[in-house]
Amino acid sequence: MTGIEKILTEIREESQKVTQELEAGNEKKIRALEEEIRQETRQKCEEIAQKGEEECQRILERSLSSSKLLERRMLLEAKQEILESTLEQARASVSAMEEEAYFAWLLRVICKRALPGDGVLLLSSRDKARLPQDFLRKLQEALPQGTRLELSPDSREISGGCVLLYGGIEENCSVDALFAAGREELTDLARGILFREG
Repeated sequence: MTGIEKILTEIREESQKVTQELEAGNEKKIRALEEEIRQETRQKCEEIAQKGEEECQRILERSLSSSKLLERRMLLEAKQEILESTLEQARASVSAMEEEAYFAWLLRVICKRALPGDGVLLLSSRDKARLPQDFLRKLQEALPQGTRLELSPDSREISGGCVLLYGGIEENCSVDALFAAGREELTDLARGILFREG
C-alpha cells in the first residue's frame, strides 16, 4: 500500500468513524426528541381530557338543573290548573245546589253583607220564581236589629246570589262577584293544600 492509499484508507476510516458517531448522536437526539414529544403529547391529551371531563360535568349539571326547573314549572302549572278547576267547580256548585240548601246559603250571605238601615233586595228572575214562601220572614228574623230589606219587584241578570241596594249604593252579592271578591282568600286556602311540601 502506498502512502496515498494509506492516507485515503485512514481518511475513509476516520470518515466512517465520524459518520457512525454522528449517526449515533443523531439517533440519541432523535430518541430524546421523540420522548419529549410523546411526553408533551401525553400531557396535552391529559389536559384536554381533564377539560373535556370538566365541561361534560358542567353540561350535566346545567342539564340536571334545567330538567329540575322544567319539572317544577310543569308541576306548578298542573297545580295551578287544579286550583283554577277547583275554584270553578266550587263556584258552579253554588248554582247546582238544591233549593233548600241554596236559599239557606243565600240567607247567610245576605245577613253577612247587609248594612244597617232600610235596603232593597234584588234577585235573579230564576231565584224570584223559586223563592220559598217563608224566605222573607226568615230573612227579617235573621237580620241584625236596625237592618231591614224589602224584596224588589225588579230582578237582575245574575247567575245566582243577590244585589243589595241602599239609596245609591249597590252591594253586589252575586255568586260571580262573591267568588271574585273572595278569590284571593280561596286561592290562598287551596294553595295551602295543593302546594304543601312533601
